[in-house]
Amino acid sequence: MTSTAPPPLPDDAPEWLRILVADWDQKQQIFDSLWPQVQKLHRIYCNAESELNKGNLEAMIRDARAAKAALDAAIDAVYEAVGLDPAEPAQPAPPIGDPFPAISREMVVKSAPSADAYVDEHLPRALGLIERHAPPGWLESEPVDLFRLSTTDNGEPISIVKGVRLSSERSAGHRLRKAVQLTRDYLAHDIRYDHFAGARAITQLAQLANRAEVLGDVRGASRRIAALFSRADPDATIFELLVAGACAAKGRDMSFVETSQKKSPDLMCHDLFEMVVECKRSAALSNYEVEEEATMQRLFRTLAARATQRGQFGLYEVELTVETSQVDIEEVTTTCLLQRLRPHPEQALAYPWGSVAFRSLPSRFDLGEPTKAYSPIMLEDVFGWDTELPDWDGLICKIAAAPASRVDCVRQPIAISWRVVTEEAIKKRSRAPVNLFGKALTQIPRGEFGLVYVAYTEGGRSDIADTRSREMMDRVRDWEHDASIRVPAAFFVRQYPFPSQHGNPDVIESTIRMLNGNIDEGDWIFREYPSAIYTSRER
Repeated sequence: MTSTAPPPLPDDAPEWLRILVADWDQKQQIFDSLWPQVQKLHRIYCNAESELNKGNLEAMIRDARAAKAALDAAIDAVYEAVGLDPAEPAQPAPPIGDPFPAISREMVVKSAPSADAYVDEHLPRALGLIERHAPPGWLESEPVDLFRLSTTDNGEPISIVKGVRLSSERSAGHRLRKAVQLTRDYLAHDIRYDHFAGARAITQLAQLANRAEVLGDVRGASRRIAALFSRADPDATIFELLVAGACAAKGRDMSFVETSQKKSPDLMCHDLFEMVVECKRSAALSNYEVEEEATMQRLFRTLAARATQRGQFGLYEVELTVETSQVDIEEVTTTCLLQRLRPHPEQALAYPWGSVAFRSLPSRFDLGEPTKAYSPIMLEDVFGWDTELPDWDGLICKIAAAPASRVDCVRQPIAISWRVVTEEAIKKRSRAPVNLFGKALTQIPRGEFGLVYVAYTEGGRSDIADTRSREMMDRVRDWEHDASIRVPAAFFVRQYPFPSQHGNPDVIESTIRMLNGNIDEGDWIFREYPSAIYTSRER
């Protein structure tokens, strides 16, 4: 609960107004003193239910409500005295929750504001932060080539699923060490910089550096930073640090909670209205999406080998009406190769398992400007792949050039883009991370008020992404949890990382804010707690 303390008065304010404002201030102090007692008695009752504890809690709640009524009357008196209507605030309050039409993927991307910061400005500080805290020899303990694109054409295709290159996302090595090397390569304009991995890792590291100063005021932050080096996948810890930093930047008095065998949230806010904060972060790709990509990889390798032998280059567009686990690779390969012989190969032909279209490309395709191999510019010019708003679930492609090279023309381009439109596949692909929300609730101790932050990467095509958002909002709206805890609001942080232009890292962030309808006047939370975690721009 935030304070509604009156604004300072000018020196020439009349005495009658000073009396009214002093009454407002006094009643605010009375109300502020009661809320911590309500919270304390709530914890006592939830952990030791008895008629005595219940009576004490109910009595304190009655006192707090009476104090709130007296405070509201004092505020109304001041507004009336100066001729203002308290029902018409000078600045509109933020919305309670978010209407779905305002959060569709297409709208989020197309209406995204211009960049408010450039990672280049923060990356030297980010490197300094990590290098300063890293144990001796830690940064040099793995070969840097683990985290780089290859300078030789080893015949491996580039595969992009839900905006993520799987071999970059799940590469060997420590993810923080990888982020450091990506940052070094990016700043050095090294052609081996993995622009697929950098879009997420670099922007995340830059924001961590941007929050470094306020993190200094968060108790326990140094121990959390030290833990980054001992965990093979530190993304969840980085998310906790970013949430803590964003809360501190909002003026919240934060500390990390020491983990224990009992339920323990990640953070505690020590302001007048005490609140615990639990953070969860999901993996970029689900196991289902990884398995789907593996099937399409087998299809592409078979198809590319035969097409190359025939000098048949271009883009195969495959829409499946069955799940990829039911695909006969030999049958689909043969059908794709025959599509070139159709009178209009670019027009999709239907089959029992889906449809195929083929867009022929010359064996040499000149680009409008030199660019990095497999950059967003190249992928769009050659294969029509929209990095920001893809129409397909994935793209697998290959050109006769090393991934770490600069090209002004593309030779032997071949690709397959696909989407699966079965109801079951859409359901599996659009599953919302509500299970993480449920796990977060179990970390809130009995008697506590808690906020939940859930982060996930959103790279699906628009209909999949929008279905995921709808499902999440519907399920969370009806979620039931232990009556001994209070969760006034939840924040679902959607991250849209993507390389842009020649491979520069970029990210759009959009947070769905859910307010518990059972909490009176809870919309103040959206003013006092952050929505922007991976970026610094609040709505």
